[in-house]
Amino acid sequence: MIDFALQKKLHTADGEMQLQVNVQIESGKFVSLYGSSGAGKTSVLRMLAGFMKPDGGHVMMNDAVWFDTQKHINIDPQQRKIGFVFQDYALFPNMNVRENIAFGLHKNSTPGFVSELLELTGLTMLASRKIQTLSGGQKQRVALARAIATKPLLLLLDEPLSAIDSVMRAQMKTTLLEVHK
Repeated sequence: MIDFALQKKLHTADGEMQLQVNVQIESGKFVSLYGSSGAGKTSVLRMLAGFMKPDGGHVMMNDAVWFDTQKHINIDPQQRKIGFVFQDYALFPNMNVRENIAFGLHKNSTPGFVSELLELTGLTMLASRKIQTLSGGQKQRVALARAIATKPLLLLLDEPLSAIDSVMRAQMKTTLLEVHK
């Protein structure tokens, strides 16, 4: 279960906005966060991941405290066991698809896990291609595979279907459901 209550003053195009969110999500649930542009969706994800510090509140994953202003706890992002797919993919252009996915592996992961991820995301035939030669949907699938390579407790996707056409959107929804299972 993840339990979080976050407060953050955000500076938007319309001025300052006070973001306050209080949520409990059971383990194994597939949850979407939606709202208008500038509502703070990305900020919530970034705070959960530890990339942005909330002004107040807490983040607890199962029995572990990741962030708590009262207890002065703020666990580093790399210690939070989170997979994050950024809206702009954040892929390495000097690496091919396989190398980008392998970058997310832990040292004790089996070498065949990258091949499993390539198959799961439909990227097997593109494994040796450089990132700059891929379409937006293909890049998105590489970013997803790299995020799940870490075997995260929590997978955060920032607008995972925004940059792809309707055919690819349907395929990505299927892929996301398979990953979730």
